[in-house]
Amino acid sequence: MIIEVGVDSVTKEDVLRRIAYLAKSYGKVECEQRYLSALLKRESEFSTACGDGIAIPHGESDTVIQKGIIFLKLEKPILWGESEEWVDLVTTLIVPKKDFDQEYLSTISKIATGLLDEAIIQKLRKEQKIIHIREILRKMMG
Repeated sequence: MIIEVGVDSVTKEDVLRRIAYLAKSYGKVECEQRYLSALLKRESEFSTACGDGIAIPHGESDTVIQKGIIFLKLEKPILWGESEEWVDLVTTLIVPKKDFDQEYLSTISKIATGLLDEAIIQKLRKEQKIIHIREILRKMMG
């Protein structure tokens, strides 16, 4: 699980670039640019902002080589593109195409359900230490 706190981004595109960079840096994808393109393509189809200051961007790409989760806590909320929703918590599930199966759907469901829990959202917003954020997210995903 890759976690960053205090991410200083101004736009949704900045955040997506950061996600693609981290995915490549941690060996989750072979090509940063192709993964970024997949994230941008998905956002162009439908915003991944899901209310309460949360976005769950994702994209299907054959450049993904290893499963992973990226969680970003932004320094300040940003306007999430044309959705006109303010976002400060961003979670991305990185999954190889071959693994888009029931396990993937189960994991994304756990993340989405957990992020609907106001108590969990408040804990994530309040916490500054990565080790504690990791524990909150692990508990949330069961």
